[in-house]
Amino acid sequence: MQRRWHKRMGAVLAACLLLLCAAGCGAKTPDAGSIADKVYGQAGHTYKMQWELNEQAKTMQGTLYLTYRNPTGQALAEVPLMVYPNAYSSEQTAPFAATSMQAAYPNGFSAGGMEIQTLKVEGQSAVYALRNEDKTLMLVQLPHALEKDAAVEIEIGFTVQIPNSLGRFGYGEKSFNLCNCYPIACAWDGEKFLTYPYEKQGDPFVSDVADYQVQLTVPRGMQAAFSGEGTRQETGDKAVYTIAARGMRDFAAVCSRSFSIEERTVTNKQGNEVTVRSFYYADQSQAMGKMAAQYGAQAVVAFSDMIGMYPYAQLDVVQTDFFIGGMEYPGMVLIDKSLYDPMIESELERIVVHEAGHQWFYAVVGSDQVKEPWVDEALTDYSTMLYFGYTYGLEREESYYKTDVLGTYLLAEQILPMKDGHKGVGQPSTAFEDELMYSVIVYTRGTMMLRAAEKQIGREQMLQVLSTYYARHAGGRATGEDVRKALEEQTGNDWNEFFTKWL
Repeated sequence: MQRRWHKRMGAVLAACLLLLCAAGCGAKTPDAGSIADKVYGQAGHTYKMQWELNEQAKTMQGTLYLTYRNPTGQALAEVPLMVYPNAYSSEQTAPFAATSMQAAYPNGFSAGGMEIQTLKVEGQSAVYALRNEDKTLMLVQLPHALEKDAAVEIEIGFTVQIPNSLGRFGYGEKSFNLCNCYPIACAWDGEKFLTYPYEKQGDPFVSDVADYQVQLTVPRGMQAAFSGEGTRQETGDKAVYTIAARGMRDFAAVCSRSFSIEERTVTNKQGNEVTVRSFYYADQSQAMGKMAAQYGAQAVVAFSDMIGMYPYAQLDVVQTDFFIGGMEYPGMVLIDKSLYDPMIESELERIVVHEAGHQWFYAVVGSDQVKEPWVDEALTDYSTMLYFGYTYGLEREESYYKTDVLGTYLLAEQILPMKDGHKGVGQPSTAFEDELMYSVIVYTRGTMMLRAAEKQIGREQMLQVLSTYYARHAGGRATGEDVRKALEEQTGNDWNEFFTKWL
């Protein structure tokens, strides 16, 4: 996710907007086939869903048929699922910092939530309990123990009330953001299920790669962007999308009557084709909507060549009513509509590229974004820097680093109450009460840390580290320790002292 604070800070700095990157692409990157096969091979659960958007009632009716496979290595008496819409049910649990509530709810607080209407396990009625302070943890009781590696069929009928909120889940003037809005299996970290509530800082979602089949029904005249690939058929006053999203960590969609679509098809140096689709508001953003497609396409080429191949056939870049800047989902990224202003085109490019970079570090290689957000965000922000050098040359990269990274951090040191103990890049997202401090430390100082590592070993070796890390953990989840191991294997040196200093 690219936090909106960058735009505010940019206005303060007057120079915190663009530039930078890395040169050269000497690293040998994994081929597309091996990455895709590995990602698809990691899929454990299967989600079959039917969604129907009610534009007038501001609801989404859903049915989920979940084939859940026990990942724990021991018998289970219940299956834990996350139901994130429940966090939107009250102002106290809404997933926004107090300073962001006005931006999230410009028309005043609007409640959302999920109502479970039917629940069946293996065709028989079942019961559930809600846990977490925000009621986002749903424990489905099983009629009998589910043995290790065994699977169970769970059917859930639900309705979500969509809030008038400009966050990941909600609607605005022109769009419906249907993100994190269905029951999703809790990730297993090898010892326990991860059941984090919907925290107000960072991206509190940890999920495993799965296969999705989705039938999405919207009113006729409305267009949908989504994770995966799909076809559209119009029947009467409705349009039905039939979507397949294989090997993806989540599924999300954005729907609007205002979308136009610009496409770019790119071919990487290994011959893999990817279609980048830009969904933009035709009445106000045509030129920038086309540029968003171009920036997304350039990002796919740059990251594929430097780090490893993008395993999916499509990437949607979506202008939407969203105040936080940008947000990533597998195969789709959300971009704040205000960024499509020609006066800040460089900011649009930076955020499109950052969110596209999350397809490598989040969608393909997952991590615990609550416990170690830097593994997700610092790697992506550093890769964004590399994009500018790859695309425009080393001089642009240096300018970007000095202004957008180092300049931002130095100014933040002057205006924020940053004590030495608050500077650790390795802090969990829950350690931060302020989104500005979270971004400065996790994103900006995290990029400085990886830049410092690169200065020690050189660009070519650093790219090889990223490429090795990406290929090794594709389809799974990695940790900060895995980043350290990749550096040690590449260089033959001990990196404990380096990471102790920064983390």
